[in-house]
Amino acid sequence: MIEYSHMTIIEGDSESAESEAKKICVSILGEKFRYKIEKSICSDIIFIDSKLKKSIGIDDIRKIQKDILLSPIECDSKIYIFKNSQNITEQGQNALLKVLEDPPKNVNFIFLCTNHRKLIQTIISRSSIIFLNNKGDSLQNYEDDLVDAVLSDNKFEILRLSSKDMDFFSKIYVL
Repeated sequence: MIEYSHMTIIEGDSESAESEAKKICVSILGEKFRYKIEKSICSDIIFIDSKLKKSIGIDDIRKIQKDILLSPIECDSKIYIFKNSQNITEQGQNALLKVLEDPPKNVNFIFLCTNHRKLIQTIISRSSIIFLNNKGDSLQNYEDDLVDAVLSDNKFEILRLSSKDMDFFSKIYVL
């Protein structure tokens, strides 16, 4: 079983990122909650989305800060999933840092975004990042191999690995 950080960023299209987030939720909460997680009816998974508004602001974050103090209802943990997290205002992200840096032990955060660089560096540096390619497949598995190939200037290995997803390669190569 994969162990996840209490903070995970998933970069990809919204549908694929949400699907990946649900897999992480099953891993954290357990198989017995799979059905509820897949149907988005688990009371301990809280989705925060800016779809109805332009952004997620500091007032929204203050409500979350209060909710985090409440115990989970049906699971051992609570998971907050921020859809379109690139739309959290800078003030909102800074307010969220207080909780992110010292969260209750039973709380996890997942940030779904199309561009993780829109999040402040403090959040990025404390999170595990999963990049999804345009097919929705996780690229985390070969990310380290690709970086090693670039650093060692192994052109054959760079070409082999980068052929899996050129968009992902361009992101890694410019880092």
